[in-house]
Amino acid sequence: MSGLEAGLVGALVVLVATGVPFAVSSALRHNDPANRLWCGGLMAAFGAGLAPLVAGPAVGAADVDLAGAACAVVTFGLMWSGLRWFRGATPLPTLPLLGAGVVVVVRVVLEESGARLVPGGYVLASVFAVLSIVELHRGPMPRNVNVSMLQLALGAFALGSTATVVADPQDDRRVLTALFLVVVSAVATQLLAAMRAEREGAWWSEDHGSGRVFGVHSREQFLEAAADRLRRLELRGGEAGLVLARITDLQELNEAFGRRGGDQALATVAQTLREHVPAWSVLGYLGAGTFAVLVPAESRERTAEIADAVERAVYATTATGVDDVPVPVLLGTADTFTSAPDVDALVASAERNHAS
Repeated sequence: MSGLEAGLVGALVVLVATGVPFAVSSALRHNDPANRLWCGGLMAAFGAGLAPLVAGPAVGAADVDLAGAACAVVTFGLMWSGLRWFRGATPLPTLPLLGAGVVVVVRVVLEESGARLVPGGYVLASVFAVLSIVELHRGPMPRNVNVSMLQLALGAFALGSTATVVADPQDDRRVLTALFLVVVSAVATQLLAAMRAEREGAWWSEDHGSGRVFGVHSREQFLEAAADRLRRLELRGGEAGLVLARITDLQELNEAFGRRGGDQALATVAQTLREHVPAWSVLGYLGAGTFAVLVPAESRERTAEIADAVERAVYATTATGVDDVPVPVLLGTADTFTSAPDVDALVASAERNHAS
């Protein structure tokens, strides 16, 4: 074994040893179907990385190549399935598993017949990589930086795999080294996790108009995330409610207490909302002292209950004397039981309920 080969083997051992616990713990920590599919794909990539490490007298090179190719199909197939779920489409996780099975069966049949072997495993994995790029383009975040970086990584895999097959269609081992596959998969999983955090789990955003940070989505982020959540609920046949919380005298607070007064009132409402709405809600600041919360609702009464809890909490917090700044809040509600499942329609309906 040359020094370069020994270095590659050592790198694979380190990557697999550190990556397997990461993938398992990440899948358990984030109980999300897309995340579980992506972590499953990363585990398959580690399987492709382990394949060349077990090559020897008992395991032939052809068997190792076949195992690596099948794992590559599962890797990018599950990544594609997770991206489909991410945008609200049917994930189809069994399709890459069937594809890997077909690769194995075709290879065995060709070997038994003595035919010229044309490796198809990495080619099929490249097809799933291209399909993943298409899913990213069709998804809710096509211009996101992490999405663009992920598309580049997937494109590099597909181009490298295709170029190697064209150069020598009989040499599976030259299609893609196990090290490259594992590195691309690990980087892709990190980018996918970042995308998921930005769209689903980020309670941080900035009010770009004033530079103040309230710990909630900005208007644009809220509208995008809420529209996506409504589409997901509609696919499952669920309903949603919207709660608007508007500080009625924000300008007067600024005049009476200075800029500190308005900032304190906004921070008080934002903190109260984060503490008293369900964890799976979408929370944002729409500007002009107005916050919005989209929540799944089993009934119309559920939305009203959340609004009542927020109102009581705001006035209870003010009564305890938070910097002696009063926080007059007017709440309005709307739901998909009586309004169209559209963010703008829900906001308009809640604003009418403000006035009433």
